Amino acid sequence: MLPKNQRLKGKKLFNEIYKKGRVYSNNLLVIYLFNRGNRYPDLHESRAGFVVSKKISKKAVIRNKIRRRTSECYRILTSGICNNTDIIWCVRKAIINATMSDIKSAVFDLLTKAGQL
Repeated sequence: MLPKNQRLKGKKLFNEIYKKGRVYSNNLLVIYLFNRGNRYPDLHESRAGFVVSKKISKKAVIRNKIRRRTSECYRILTSGICNNTDIIWCVRKAIINATMSDIKSAVFDLLTKAGQL
């Protein structure tokens, strides 16, 4: 689990990132990346939010498992991420059958594609 200061909260913030952020995707994940720049001078760390829709699975247990796996892969790779960025992680249906190593490589692939590593 990510520390509170590294989590995105609030509908208004999510909508801003959806509108103004850049989009990168692969077969398992889609990320919306927003560089805050100097908009929030008191925040010096990157923040992340994870979205797992009911379209992925109707069962909350499965959705939470996917969210935990994705969050853990992101947390492991966070040390090299640029500061002052907000990232929303949206999962695709193919992630249900993916292993942890598949998710980790997908996360790494998207972060390098976005220039964050």
